[in-house]
Amino acid sequence: MNPRALAATAVAALMAGAYVVAPSNAQPITTELPPAAFNLPEPAPAPMPGRQARTSSTRKPGCSDPLARALARAGWTGPENRVAWAIVMRESNGQPHKVGGPNGQDRGLWQLNRPAWGKAPWWDEEKLLDATYNIHAARIVWEEYGARPWGLTEDGDLDTRDYQRWTPEERDRWIMAPWREWFDKYPCKVAP
Repeated sequence: MNPRALAATAVAALMAGAYVVAPSNAQPITTELPPAAFNLPEPAPAPMPGRQARTSSTRKPGCSDPLARALARAGWTGPENRVAWAIVMRESNGQPHKVGGPNGQDRGLWQLNRPAWGKAPWWDEEKLLDATYNIHAARIVWEEYGARPWGLTEDGDLDTRDYQRWTPEERDRWIMAPWREWFDKYPCKVAP
């Protein structure tokens, strides 16, 4: 499926309210994120013929960070997972209910901005405060624009196209320095 068709499907699913809600019995997490926001259940692996399926208590994930895992389930895997994780932490400190920016125009984990995205079919100020909905909305943006709306390339390099009016010092202070700090704090030894 091409990226535009994938984005259109994702928009339709989001508009229909198709997003996952975390269970109320979510386990504690290693970062300062609310457990219910990201500790989403994952399907158990299929058993091999002649073997009994492992239960989730015997599974050994490559990364136990719930935000990194939620991002991986939305499509940010491998090195992109670290880049995306650092963007979310820079934007919202991993807090899904964060409302920021001038006049509260930035919403949720990815701090999606009303002036930039408010006319998008998926824009819903309340739903964007739900971690899973916000992650999927950000994925729609990422599929079309990459990390550019957050001032970066998918590899984590500075992308100044949308920040031409900022001085190099402002770009470093508000985009790169905090992003680098979180990039270095990435909690996974192996990206999901």
